Amino acid sequence: MSNINLTVDEIESAIQFCDSYTRLPELMKLYNPATNDLSAWFQVLGDNWDCCDNIWRYRADLAKILGNASPEHIALMMTPKEREALANLPDVITIYRGCYSWNDAGLSWSLSRDIAAQFPTLMRYSHPGHEPFIDEATANKRNCVLKLDRDEQEVICWSHSFESRYFLGKQEVSA
Repeated sequence: MSNINLTVDEIESAIQFCDSYTRLPELMKLYNPATNDLSAWFQVLGDNWDCCDNIWRYRADLAKILGNASPEHIALMMTPKEREALANLPDVITIYRGCYSWNDAGLSWSLSRDIAAQFPTLMRYSHPGHEPFIDEATANKRNCVLKLDRDEQEVICWSHSFESRYFLGKQEVSA
């Protein structure tokens, strides 16, 4: 498949049989700013963000891509409702990330401290015997994408200022 000016349908077709671990690598292969109108690519990335389980592996590349993207491309990653909600937030927002020392540099944050605190306790993220924490940061909303589809108040953020770290103590694993 040629990757010059792919449509949303063509990109969706290319990833339709991907699972949550192969979807993002396939999308990354289709990213080519030298030859593509990237509008469709950013829309599909936003539509599929919550279906990708290996964002961590691509965080540096994604941070660079998002940091160099136009505001119009960033907006395509959000639904109209998400764009409106982001527009209604103050220019500088406080975000939270529940994590451990080895995954604190991720792109996925939350507007809610309580929601962020749940992540290190989930079975898929929990590491018994290690102390989870919540990082608090501030970010300019122009460096963020807001995703509201899973009730996580998720903020995809590629540039922030660290503020504080709150240790949660060892916790039980929840399903």
